[in-house]
Amino acid sequence: MKLKNKRCVSWFLAFCMVLICALVPGAGADAAENEAKIGETEYATLGEAIDASKDGDTITILRDLTLTTTNKEIYKNITIDGGESKYKITATDNKYTFQFCDSFTLKNLKLDTQAGFRFWNTSRNGRKAVVGTLENVEWTVGTGLFVNLQGEKSGIPQTLNLIRSTITKTAVAGDPIIATYNKGGSDITINIEDSVLNQNGGQTNAHTGNKSMLFFYQKGNVTLNVKGNSTLNYTPLGKADSVQALAVIGSATVTVNLENTVRLHLAESKNATAKHGFLYRDGSGTAAVNDAGAVWSATRAVAAEGILKPDFDSYNGETTICWSLKDGDRLVSAGAESSFRYEATSETVLCCFSTYAYRQEDFVMNAGAAIRTEAPNAMQISGAIAKTLSDYLAEVGHNVTYELFLVKKADLEATKLGGEVYNLQLLGGRDKRQVNRIYWSESEDGKTLLFRGCVYGLDAEEEYVMVAAVTFLFGEEEMLYHSEIVETDHVRSVRGIAAMALGDAEYAGNDYLKSLVSGAT
Repeated sequence: MKLKNKRCVSWFLAFCMVLICALVPGAGADAAENEAKIGETEYATLGEAIDASKDGDTITILRDLTLTTTNKEIYKNITIDGGESKYKITATDNKYTFQFCDSFTLKNLKLDTQAGFRFWNTSRNGRKAVVGTLENVEWTVGTGLFVNLQGEKSGIPQTLNLIRSTITKTAVAGDPIIATYNKGGSDITINIEDSVLNQNGGQTNAHTGNKSMLFFYQKGNVTLNVKGNSTLNYTPLGKADSVQALAVIGSATVTVNLENTVRLHLAESKNATAKHGFLYRDGSGTAAVNDAGAVWSATRAVAAEGILKPDFDSYNGETTICWSLKDGDRLVSAGAESSFRYEATSETVLCCFSTYAYRQEDFVMNAGAAIRTEAPNAMQISGAIAKTLSDYLAEVGHNVTYELFLVKKADLEATKLGGEVYNLQLLGGRDKRQVNRIYWSESEDGKTLLFRGCVYGLDAEEEYVMVAAVTFLFGEEEMLYHSEIVETDHVRSVRGIAAMALGDAEYAGNDYLKSLVSGAT
């Protein structure tokens, strides 16, 4: 009988142990209900794991979860990892999901929230710089701002990395994807690599920044690097009257670097009167674009609604002169109308655009000139145009006129605006001696087109300035660009050239040249 009692007691104790284990957090079957762990220690909620974490810790998500506490300020450098399962974090309120006040990493995660996160720069932890990274992250955002780069501290640069990630804004009316509110004026770098940003919203209010995809506000230097297989898709469904993929407001100094594998795309709007743009600038801020060959495209519907010209301060280091459809619709000058339409055919699905930045070295007047060694007197002048420029103009299929002429030095001086800047359109009816026929040839390396021509019947004593000019036709507007004018290279007289020639043994006995120098001719 005693033996039987002992057995019953043993069974009862075993049952109690099972029951106790089931009630202890982190033990038994309920361990799977914990949301996160650090190392081997599990925590009931992600918030508890964040509170318990130390600088440099990795918090591993254990299951899909819904945040009950958002807008949490985190003053330590941690990593939150969704692991191979790529667990999902959901939040339903309109607060920031996190407030990162130090460096951080989010990786292997899916998130579905109304707002994204605020990323502060701070010196509280003795940091000299802070870096935030999203790697292999899929984040769907509702009405709120996805990333608020809140730069409060001067001298603490921020870097945000989006790597192999997809960010999608779903709300019809909402904030931008990324905004820089850099009150402290620190440097901000944004790296988008092998990632896709989908902006499907756009505010209807008057604030231009809220109609954009990427919004650079206030002061400081901002560098945007878009690399690899990355796409920025802007589908402004918010019925805003004008929308811009990138907006520079206030005093921000923005540099955009685009690799040739990148695509910027303007998709359809529900507002028939909206005008769409790739880059908008307002205030004292600047925007410089370094484009290695990215594709700038828009749907047929957007092009028909009207494309706003991008407001570059410089494009590939040069002043932008025109914006055009690649398929030859027309050129739009940097100083012409603010927008243009493209009446696409039913077969046209996408319209691609290109920018040309005029470089002085693309169109040059050669130094020096030649004259005839017999009557009648004539001066031959020559120059060159880069094949890249001529090919671009041929690609857009637009009418461009070239001029090669001489003008009296005194007449040219009358068009001087200051320094060595001239407005040749001010020549008006002055004596402009045109080459009536320009002869073209190609350089041996095929990189340059050479041109030359003669002007006859010149005053032998008069000093003439040699000028090459190209006129771009932008709708009703003409814009004239001319070769650089350097007095030592581009000012000559027939008599002066003749005198130099007589110093050469080959021409020393030429009676016609002698007559030019003596004034007999």
